[in-house]
Amino acid sequence: MIRKYAAVFADMLAVLAFGLALFIACRVFPNNENTDFDYQAIIVAILAGLFTLIVGWNIYQAIDLSRKVSEIDSLREELNRNLKGLQDKIECDQAKILGMLSQSATAIFVSNEKNILKYKMIAHGINAIKIFSMHPENTESKDAINKILKTIIDGLNNSKDIKLGKGTIQELVLKCGQIKDHEKINRFKEFLTLIQEAAEQ
Repeated sequence: MIRKYAAVFADMLAVLAFGLALFIACRVFPNNENTDFDYQAIIVAILAGLFTLIVGWNIYQAIDLSRKVSEIDSLREELNRNLKGLQDKIECDQAKILGMLSQSATAIFVSNEKNILKYKMIAHGINAIKIFSMHPENTESKDAINKILKTIIDGLNNSKDIKLGKGTIQELVLKCGQIKDHEKINRFKEFLTLIQEAAEQ
């Protein structure tokens, strides 16, 4: 900022010095009948030309600055889009991991940890579906949701003898309600019903 003001001040001094030089020239070489041509007219023409160049240069600088600002805005928007895409990819990868954890839990039911494994199976699956539902523009989201639901539904059907506490079931049902557009997801009602049937009597 200081350099900018210093440059403007230097330009003003240069213009002032040039004007002073022209004034002295006009005083030394006045326009009269004895001269062969009009010095003052030439000087005025030079000043007019210089003024036109200065104005044109300022306009050019303003247009160039506007173009650079527009390019910066475009780069910022592109960067934001790339960051958003990267964030979406990270979240989808996280959802895949949660889905795999949920799916792997369906095949392993240790006798003394069946309740915990069943809870993890459902909870991880719900979290994965929730993340995928937040990114419907991702082509993999719908297919991933269907695969996760199918696996968990199979796991719930194969573990109907393992019951969870009513508080735990209520927590899982509330999590299901947080899934975006869950009413449009295939077999979601069946999934929710099986969760509710897993509650202890």
